[in-house]
Amino acid sequence: MVFVILNSKRIFGVFETEELVKFHLPIILIESFNEGMASKESVLRIQELIKDKEEVKIDFVKELLKSIKVFVIEKDLEKNGFYVLDLILAHISRRFETLEKIMTLDDRVKIRIPGNNALENKLINYDVETSWMSLDITNFKKIITKLKKKIILEIQKLELKFKDKVSFGKLDEDEASDTNILVWPADKENYDLPEGEPIEGKGFALCFEFQKPGIFGIVVDPKFGYKNLK
Repeated sequence: MVFVILNSKRIFGVFETEELVKFHLPIILIESFNEGMASKESVLRIQELIKDKEEVKIDFVKELLKSIKVFVIEKDLEKNGFYVLDLILAHISRRFETLEKIMTLDDRVKIRIPGNNALENKLINYDVETSWMSLDITNFKKIITKLKKKIILEIQKLELKFKDKVSFGKLDEDEASDTNILVWPADKENYDLPEGEPIEGKGFALCFEFQKPGIFGIVVDPKFGYKNLK
């Protein structure tokens, strides 16, 4: 069991014990105030309530933080991959939003996605499924279903808005450019490299030698990390 502390803007941290949550409480209060998410009065009130108390129950801490819209969520990360999935789904949303902005700003831009169509895209391959299975074999099928549904929905949204500017098929590095974007399934280590950096990995990473304009990775594989994704 771990405790995830977050507000509407960000995750403050993932803590393995109640004591760590309590230890970080003053830091969370200060950061919430600095970010404009909590008033000075609210912070002072909470500080006064916990001042000089030898024993502070975790449920009491939850209620205090809830008053400034900071939430403590209990997660069993060893057995539950849904926490990881939520982070990657949020990343997928941001990456497709970026694609939409690029295509909106320049009507010459087209994108290509591996596969036959939105329903039969190949952004989730065997290697990706294996990584998720290793992470959470109990919930593996549900996680993959959610992941695939999310990707299909995001592709269809782009198709609806840009119609013939979304195509499917083989990814050829030589075709990548500022106006011809190749979308590929990546991991944290290779999805957002500086231009000219070698793209390492297996699967679709083998389609590319170096990062260049038009090569657009989206993290779908949790194997090499899932936090602080753009």
